[in-house]
Amino acid sequence: MASKKLFDAVPPFLKDVPTAEMYLISLEDLTSGDASTARRVLDACQELGFFLLDLRGDALGETVIDEVDNLFGAGERIINLPDGWFNISQDGLFHNETLRPLPDLLGLPPDTFTSRQSPTKLSGTVFRVIKSYASPEEEGYRTSMIHHADFGTITILANVVGGLQILAPGKEASDEQGWLYVRPERGCLIVNLGDAMVQWTCGLLRSKCHRINFAPVRPERDAAMRRLMGQGEDGGDGDLTAWEVKKMMALKSGEAVMESRGGKDREIS
Repeated sequence: MASKKLFDAVPPFLKDVPTAEMYLISLEDLTSGDASTARRVLDACQELGFFLLDLRGDALGETVIDEVDNLFGAGERIINLPDGWFNISQDGLFHNETLRPLPDLLGLPPDTFTSRQSPTKLSGTVFRVIKSYASPEEEGYRTSMIHHADFGTITILANVVGGLQILAPGKEASDEQGWLYVRPERGCLIVNLGDAMVQWTCGLLRSKCHRINFAPVRPERDAAMRRLMGQGEDGGDGDLTAWEVKKMMALKSGEAVMESRGGKDREIS
């Protein structure tokens, strides 16, 4: 996500690569409380777990576009900075706004998710600037990170050159034909849900396997991971830290396989 200026500075996204069809959600319509937009957010979170958030036309969105433009130029300035430190607050306002319509449509209290992601509490929220080097030869092709689904609640990606791939529904990760590119769009963020949202909703919402390094926005470290609705394997009374450690150890030992989880095959009761 960036302005026309940054998109014009890089080669255009290829037209002949398999590309995922994604919902385009207007932040302006979302913040105005438009019911049809809220429903489309839920559909996107159940069907694919990914959507594009269009910032254009919204005051906060336009500010974010300008800040992302400035951030992308930070590499040219950062080596000249003196030693020092400063505080950066969590982006609670922005990502909580994105999740705001979901509780009502799921039949949950309005603060179900936001109360577990307070910007004043310790969490795994991180901000990353990532550079992935190209593989110049086909035989040397590699991904920047093995396919995975994020552990957190929501990931917000600002991307210009492309490279993010998601696994098509019903496809195996080992099938290279099953990976679809996500086309970056001017003025839009790429948003995806993490496994915490699947856990809390008993699989009603979906987290999608993808192959890129992301900056997850995560629940509070001490947030309980027991189900908030539905029946199924429960996270117990353990907090987020213990739940993530358990998932990571299972992945390392081969007891678990990273896959897309949750989605629209489950009915909301």
